[in-house]
Formats: sequence, structure tokens, C-alpha cells
Amino acid sequence: MRKLLFMLLLVVISILEADIYVINSISQTLSQLDLETQLANNDFAELGQFAGTAPNKMAFYEHFVYVVITYENCIQKIDLERNLSRTYIYLEDSSFPNDIIIKDNFAYVTGSMLNKLYKIDLTNDDLIGSINVGLAPQGMGVYENTMFVANTGYDLGAGTYEQGTLSVVDLIDFSVIDTIEVDLNPTCMELVNNELHVVCTGNYVNYLGKINIIDPETIEIQDVLEIGGSPASISYGSDEKVYLGNAWPAGVYVYNPVTLEIETIAGDGTFLGGNTLTTFDQYLAVVDAQDYIQNSIVRFYSLTDYQLIWEIEVGVGATDVKFHDPSSPAADNEIIIEYPRLLGNYPNPFNPSTTISFNISRKDAKDAETCPLGRIVIYNVKGQKVKTFDVTLSGVEGCQGTVNWHGTDENNQPVSSGVYLYQLKVGNKFSQTRKMLLLK
Repeated sequence: MRKLLFMLLLVVISILEADIYVINSISQTLSQLDLETQLANNDFAELGQFAGTAPNKMAFYEHFVYVVITYENCIQKIDLERNLSRTYIYLEDSSFPNDIIIKDNFAYVTGSMLNKLYKIDLTNDDLIGSINVGLAPQGMGVYENTMFVANTGYDLGAGTYEQGTLSVVDLIDFSVIDTIEVDLNPTCMELVNNELHVVCTGNYVNYLGKINIIDPETIEIQDVLEIGGSPASISYGSDEKVYLGNAWPAGVYVYNPVTLEIETIAGDGTFLGGNTLTTFDQYLAVVDAQDYIQNSIVRFYSLTDYQLIWEIEVGVGATDVKFHDPSSPAADNEIIIEYPRLLGNYPNPFNPSTTISFNISRKDAKDAETCPLGRIVIYNVKGQKVKTFDVTLSGVEGCQGTVNWHGTDENNQPVSSGVYLYQLKVGNKFSQTRKMLLLK
């Protein structure tokens, strides 16, 4: 027993640098979780100025947290150091803001009722503009200077879902440059291995959840994973697995983003809860909102073995949970920087060999005069590693490289015909996954 307590203490100490915050929508409070004492301050801050105003999502910037207050049509700014929450940034009446994402010095907020995307200058907390997007927008994702807005297509009057779409926004001009169709009810997304995994929740009845995987450069759907259930939150873990929180009933799906193999399904007992979730370092925080009358529970699992580390009660109706590392204030805001790029392989299909080309922008290198080391990893369709190449990138304008693969494994034995997957890894960043076909 003492050994177990000691191990749990080590686990808790290892993540003490990060704070954890939970939005309790029905209680209208912000909980701050103390990982050292395993206690929650469920009255860290009151949310909203009136009863029933539905606090929703949050994002961090410097030592502030910005909380979406849906029915008050505003963003509440809270000073995390001094626990002050007197600032409100108002949007339009009946805008019903849903989600928030922060990039650079700007916050972007979706207005689900007026079908708009709002832009706020965080240097002075001023609303500086808005643009029209699709029907009933919710979650967002950013790739370089492009934002993707998930338009759920929910028709409030009819109570039905129309075609789901993504609005593609140029953040420099703050304008919509494209719109693409996706599956029913897209709600949120995550950048995984340089591909955008868009969670399409479905209609909660007879149209089940799907993941649309999009190349953010070509803005084309590369693959569709029929996940099932009604997923409504997503997080990419340090174990290189994708975690989905199922909206109703609560549960957690886990899948491999390389092979698209579903490894854990909601309700199989691996995880409890799943109304929303997030990952940080080697940990997964899963929210169980229960019946929205009792207090919600946040459970912390190890990504190493999925073991429950500890759990803690927060307020009623938890809708968002986020780790926040004060030493890295922008880390939780999905700010996406340049990633390694695979340019493709030629020929494809191939026999007996193919050349894989890749590059990385100079600003991703720590030393502007030196290109970083990289690694090309080739997998079979089961996700098993077939061949690894350590590569040195070089170039003047950018860092480029090529690898020739002769269809052999690590022991230089020929592999069988079929589809193979490959990725470029530079430091802790991965390129998107591409496919190639070996024909013999």
C-alpha cells in the first residue's frame, strides 16, 4: 500500500507545473484543481453575471483565461494570478458564442446563432471585426495562417442538421477563401501529424460519428474513419493516439491516426466518463458530467497503461477541461506553427523503388544556418514499422531532402506488395501521413 501511494505521489509531482481548470456550466463556476493536494477550488471564479447563461469553452493567453459565456453574448476575462474577473468583452446580441481559439495576439470566437466568426484584439480586448461563415459554427482549428471553422449545419427552427461544412479563413485578410463539405454535424478538430482530424458528431440518433481527415494545404478530404457513437471532443496524446470524448452516452474512443485502427470504444470500461476530455504530457483528463444534476467528476488516467491515477469532484455540468502551463501561456490555445512537409513519392505506384521527397521551413530549425535532422518512418497498414531512414536536411532557402526506398525492411529483405504509409519526423513534430503502393 505504501509503495502504491508513493508511486501516485510521484505521478502527481511530475505534473505539478501545470494547472487544471474546469468550466462548470450549470454551477456557473470555474474550478481550479490543485494536483498537490488533490483538491478542487470549485469557486475559483464565478462565471456569467446572470443565472442560466451557459459558460461554455475557454482559452488561455498570458496569465488570463478567456471564457465564452454563451447566453450573455460575451467573453469573460479572468486574471489567474489575482483571481479577478471583472472584464467582459461583448459581441453582438443573439450571437450565442460557442468556442474560442487564440492565435498570436488575437482571439477568434464562433457565434453559433448569427453564423459568424469574431476577431478580438487581446492587446486591448477590443472586438475588431466579424465575418460570415456557415450555419451554426462551433469548433475551430488553425494551420499556419489558415483557420478552419466547423459549421454544424444545425437548423434551430427545424431541429435538424443540414450539410456539414468547413469554412476556410485567411487570417491575414480575415476573409473566407473556401468552403468544403464534410460529414454531418462537424463540431471540433485537431491537427494530427499535419493532417486535420475533424470530428463529425452525427445526429445522435441514426447517423453515427465519423472523423474526416483533411489535408490542410490542399483542403481535400484524404480519408474518413467511421468511428461510431456521437463523439464531440478530441485530443492528440503524447502516446501518438487520438482520444475522442463521446457526447452521449459518455465514453471514450481511442484510435491510431496512422492506421486508423480503433483501439478502444466508448463503454468498454477502459475509461469512465467522456463528456469532454484533454491530454497533457503523459496524462488524460476525462470529464464525467453524470446526470447534470450531481457534481461532475474529473478522472486522470496514465497514457502509458490507461490506469486511473485519481479522481476529483468539480461543479455541475462540466463542459470544458484544460491543462494550463503558466510557463508556456500559449500552449493550450491550439496555436499551430509550421510543420515538416512530405512532398510525396515518385513513382507511385512503384516497383522496385520510389523516391520520397520532403522539406521543412527554415524557421522550424533552432539554428537558422543549420537544417535539422529528420527521420522517415515507413509502416505497413497494420501500423507496424517496416523501415526507418535517418536523414539530414539541407538547403539555402529551406531544408529539403529525399530518401530512396527499395521495398525492403530493416533487414533489407523484400516486403510484399501492398499499401504502405510513411511519415517525416523532425524533433517532436510529425508530417502528415501519406500512402504509397508497391506493385510486384
